[in-house]
Amino acid sequence: MSTSKINLSLLNAHLICGLCGGYLIDATVLTNCVHAFCRSCILRYLLDNKVCPLCDSLIHEGRPGFALRPDITLQRVVYKLVPGLLRVELDRIAAFRARFSQNPTAVLKKVNKQLAKMKSTTTMDNYVKMNHPEDAMFLEQLGVCKLCQLRLLDGPTFHSYSFPRRYMDFLMDKVDSVCVVCFGLLQSLRISHAAAAAGPVESSGDVISQIIQVVMSSSYRFSGFQLNISEPADISLRDRAVWALLAERHQQAEPGGGDERLGDISAVADVAVPAKVVFRNLAYALIKEQLLKLNGIHKALFESDIPGWFDPSTEQVSILVSFNLLDPSGVSKLYMDRLTDAVRQTCPPRLWSSLLAAPKKSRRRRPFGRAVQELSPPEASTVSRTSIKQLLSLLPDNVFLQKLLSVEVSRVAPLVVAGRYVKLCRKLPQTPWILDGERKLETSVEELIAAPLVSAFGPGTKYNFVSSGREDIDVRCLGLGRPFMLEISNYAHTLASMLTEEGKLLGEKTPSDNAKNGADDIDASQLLSAPGDLSWMARRINLSTDCRVFVRDLQVRSIIILSQV
Repeated sequence: MSTSKINLSLLNAHLICGLCGGYLIDATVLTNCVHAFCRSCILRYLLDNKVCPLCDSLIHEGRPGFALRPDITLQRVVYKLVPGLLRVELDRIAAFRARFSQNPTAVLKKVNKQLAKMKSTTTMDNYVKMNHPEDAMFLEQLGVCKLCQLRLLDGPTFHSYSFPRRYMDFLMDKVDSVCVVCFGLLQSLRISHAAAAAGPVESSGDVISQIIQVVMSSSYRFSGFQLNISEPADISLRDRAVWALLAERHQQAEPGGGDERLGDISAVADVAVPAKVVFRNLAYALIKEQLLKLNGIHKALFESDIPGWFDPSTEQVSILVSFNLLDPSGVSKLYMDRLTDAVRQTCPPRLWSSLLAAPKKSRRRRPFGRAVQELSPPEASTVSRTSIKQLLSLLPDNVFLQKLLSVEVSRVAPLVVAGRYVKLCRKLPQTPWILDGERKLETSVEELIAAPLVSAFGPGTKYNFVSSGREDIDVRCLGLGRPFMLEISNYAHTLASMLTEEGKLLGEKTPSDNAKNGADDIDASQLLSAPGDLSWMARRINLSTDCRVFVRDLQVRSIIILSQV
């Protein structure tokens, strides 16, 4: 029997990268459209684009790297069909290693020794004064702290993630009075090394210890965290008041060139860094350092070579730190309403009357009907924007320093468990059957499957049951089973900590107890070797359903992959 040979020129188009036009090197496939590119080419392309360069299909808006998969089989085919390509690639790698084979550790030690001999005379105290000497001196006389001077006047150069620790200690130690702009928010970044984060907090100004205390008292296990800050609206308004004062000062200093100086102030104000961003970036390093000392951060399930079915964000928690006023009604008001109430309570009556001075009435025809509602100013605009520069001198600090620190810890992303179920009995609804506020049957397929999973992931775990269709109450579901998915949220244990706890329980129990739980043939050490396979949990579910529901193919899946199916 004769077979026709394939012309290699027909396969050449499938071996070429669509970006560089050369043969594929480290072939990488987009999971959305299965188009192959060189790994270096597609990574460089994804820096500025979010769609496939060939079919314009959306790759992934947030994390495009999740849509990349190495195609080892295709790369082997390319090396076999293109003569000499593998040898050229190996020679290129060898030449690169020979050229840059110097030990990087030795290079760093050599550079550090040279840097240690150099001493810098520039400190953060006079850094701002060199760029904006007059404005920095004016803000210092006004009572603005050093960090606020840096974030307001030198926003682009304030790299908070790489902010030297010794400079931060210098800024934090020299605190004579509360800052009139941030109300001590940035000045509260001092942390006592002797304070126990898990114990009671004695100092109300030790914000870091209060945050750590709430995080450690929660039941969440995590390997990483995200820090989010919600600052009072008054800090944003005080920033605007500072820019209004600086603009007025520049206009009075140079009446002729006031427009040019005002333009410079506007440019500096556009790149200023908000106080909450500075607090978040500086506090993140302090919180992480203390949590590592207290063993609050657990080991991640995958530190490298993360598989596609696993979402690393499921091991993270979100720490929301809110600085609100004690008056709960003031949270929902507009920014100008807060300042208006504070001015009304604190400033002299005559000054308040001058702020509310009504403008001269126009001689236009009196409006009527709907025009009256459109022309009437809102209640929040009783203080004009031109008088906002006076708020720094009118509002005392004790009005806003009575702030309440609230910390909320929550999960960043849900954990998805998918599988198939078979319903073997009748009179069993898929979801709880509630009619007119009264429950008709005692249980359901959803509750039978979710109960062991909820108990394994800790108290407070919530879930959302989703299935591919549904069946009637008096109808069985046989065959391969109906696909379903459990979206687990607010879980205390991560997948790694849950498997660790289950492994300890299996090691402590007797063989008879393990047989009752469906884990008689499971080795505790094998749980972490295949963390995505929850077949042992499926057997536990099957033993607890009294032969009413049978679960198979239970496994952990990524919500990103499920959204692409």
